[in-house]
Amino acid sequence: MRWMPAEPDYRLGFVLILIASAGFGLGPALGRFAADNGLSALTTTAWRFIIPVVVLSPFLPRAFAHGRLSLLGLAVGAVAALGMVAYFHALRHLSVATVSVIYFTYPLFTILLDRLMFRERIRPRAIAASILIVAAAVVVVQPEGLTGGRAEILLLAFASPVGFAILIVALSRSLTPIPVLPRASIGLTGALVGLAPGFLLFDAGPLLPSAPEATAILIVFAATTTLIPQLMYTAGSAFAGAGLTAIAGAFELVVALLVGWIWLGDPVLTREVIAGLLIVGALASAVAPLPSRAAGRPPQP
Repeated sequence: MRWMPAEPDYRLGFVLILIASAGFGLGPALGRFAADNGLSALTTTAWRFIIPVVVLSPFLPRAFAHGRLSLLGLAVGAVAALGMVAYFHALRHLSVATVSVIYFTYPLFTILLDRLMFRERIRPRAIAASILIVAAAVVVVQPEGLTGGRAEILLLAFASPVGFAILIVALSRSLTPIPVLPRASIGLTGALVGLAPGFLLFDAGPLLPSAPEATAILIVFAATTTLIPQLMYTAGSAFAGAGLTAIAGAFELVVALLVGWIWLGDPVLTREVIAGLLIVGALASAVAPLPSRAAGRPPQP
């Protein structure tokens, strides 16, 4: 009897995405550090991709061997990067909590895209978890704080969840024939390609902080909040599927809120505690045990 390797368990994918999301959740701290050292939102975003692109560049030829799929990888990477520019720009005008909860409406966009593009049935668990995440956004965002042009910035901030939703669906659906490392390489390269016109058309300011020690911190910060989380996220998304990937990734919001409170000095507000609890509730509902007959299959969110 031939030995057959066990099919990857969806729980492994879920755990990988949780760990990756914790790394991504440090993004607001990176944004604040870069802004304090005179870097633009465009430059800050670029630094989140430069180091991973260099490290993974040996795998890029293998990605290009997949022809049209490699072009799709470049395109979705570029779209996600432009959304990240909007994210860092919004962080300079709105609170960490407000920008973070806007970003974490992306599970809803992911589920809708999965339905529109792949006719995936929208299941009760996905609806329940998405409602909890959107409720967290409603709890945190303060309408009275959106005056003086901030409403326009809020709308711009929605470019980040839409861009990330497109990336999630592509990683977990269309790009899975490309192995993990080449897949990550092509997406990250696409991100830099998408940012390049901004540096050519606009004055993006300095590329590095003026102080050498700040430059070293920036490089380490950018690497540890992007490279390892990106690899884990890419691998985990293939195991977990689009819907569960989006929901598990919402753990990033909890980490981002903690970073805002503890690291960046944002006040601890009751509404933000409630929002964090709603996200935890969404995560718990997504991984509730399945009936024994369904063991080994991804949960149907």
